[in-house]
Amino acid sequence: KIAVNLIYSAGGEFSEGLIPVMKDGFWGYIDSGETEKTEFKYDFADSFSEGMAAVQIGGRSFYIDKNGHSSGKTYEYAQKFSEGLAAVQINGKYGYIDKEEKIVIEPIFDRAFEFSEGMAKVLIDDKAGYINTKGDIKIEAEYIDSGYFKEELAPVQKSVKYGYINKKGKYIIKDKFEYAAEFSEGAALVRDGEKYGYIDTKGNYIINPYYEEGYDFKNGIALVKIDKKYVCIDIKGEIIWRE
Repeated sequence: KIAVNLIYSAGGEFSEGLIPVMKDGFWGYIDSGETEKTEFKYDFADSFSEGMAAVQIGGRSFYIDKNGHSSGKTYEYAQKFSEGLAAVQINGKYGYIDKEEKIVIEPIFDRAFEFSEGMAKVLIDDKAGYINTKGDIKIEAEYIDSGYFKEELAPVQKSVKYGYINKKGKYIIKDKFEYAAEFSEGAALVRDGEKYGYIDTKGNYIINPYYEEGYDFKNGIALVKIDKKYVCIDIKGEIIWRE
């Protein structure tokens, strides 16, 4: 984590050596030493991904490099680059551009999200499905809610409960959870009834559900809430820090 000087009133995620921060009502970027690397002129600035960042001025989104340079092309909305592509909104619909800002997947979707493991979630008539990097629909849009593919599985909700599918759209873990998050480090947060726990990629509980809240594992540690207090646990469920 990066400690940011109080002259900045808001901040985003530190990524690729820079962090977006707000000063005097406008966004710009600083490095870890708080050296200002771009002008502070943006209405909003996202974190950098694959050398590019989406920013906004006057209701239009566009991309800049780490020197603040832009191609001049603007969009109604722009998301982060992932796997060489970024979702953008053009004339009310979403498609994808490459790093040269050429349209490689036509804007035909109601919403579109970042690629992960070669697949991207898209919305068609308020239902979620998945496309590959060529724009081919690989999993039909039939889900009420869904997440990113991580570790070859994605959480989906087709009716009431959540489960996990593979890249062919086949359920690998039955839809039996009230909520399900993406996998991280071999574990995924799920809610069973009113409590949260963690499962493995076969659907077996690694840590039984008795937390009030839970978050993804990162570097072997996850933040959870139990008895109205936050603690950090390891992958065995053992508490390693208390607030």
